[in-house]
Amino acid sequence: MDILSVKEISANLTVDADIQIFDTLESTNTTAKELALNGALNGTAIIADGLTAARGRCGRSFYAPKSAGIYMSVILRPESDIANSPELITISAAVAVCNAIENVCKKSPKVKWINDIFIGGKKICGILAEAVTNNIGDLQAIILGIGINFVKVDVPNELREIVGAVFENEPTTTRNHLIAEVLNNLLTPRDWDETLEIYKNRLFMLNKDVRVETAEPYVATAIDVDERGRLIVQKSNGETHILDSGEISIKL
Repeated sequence: MDILSVKEISANLTVDADIQIFDTLESTNTTAKELALNGALNGTAIIADGLTAARGRCGRSFYAPKSAGIYMSVILRPESDIANSPELITISAAVAVCNAIENVCKKSPKVKWINDIFIGGKKICGILAEAVTNNIGDLQAIILGIGINFVKVDVPNELREIVGAVFENEPTTTRNHLIAEVLNNLLTPRDWDETLEIYKNRLFMLNKDVRVETAEPYVATAIDVDERGRLIVQKSNGETHILDSGEISIKL
């Protein structure tokens, strides 16, 4: 059985990180927020074998059965303007996770803007960055939640067509090794322009039609990502829009 181990994770780390493992939590982001407000250091990683109240963007629930995935939140205390943005940290995290999966698992993940990672056309990872402020509104930390479906398990019927796993069959590595590689990629400083270029190359919807889910949904072509990680789309009449956040779906 693939058992989470501080010792095994630490043996594969090339960065400073405080690893804390729990059997079950409601949400690693919630626990990480509490620790951040109590002074936990940059690089503190809260990892759970299973979650009972996991959530993703827009408050959606996240299926997180025990021993099947990587459910981790990392406390970040950014020092630069770019690093202070949850959206830009989300992009950096997507690059870190993709690089780690490619290095350790020998898979080739793709990204759906802005925070979902896919293998074989199915979602295998979601990322959620949340700011932590004190009682006067000053930024204290950013909590980066990462949920990776490591091995294939039975999922609710409504998820079977869209949810996949890094390993559909027998895994060739451990969760511990992949966790360490994600942290190595995440906590090693990287030039932003380089990160953004890698991110663009991972996006699978560029030059494809997408449906933009606004108050008045519309279809446009995703043509680029700007320097702030915002998606640029173009309507058939040539009109362009820059998307800060929100949802898009791929037009089939």
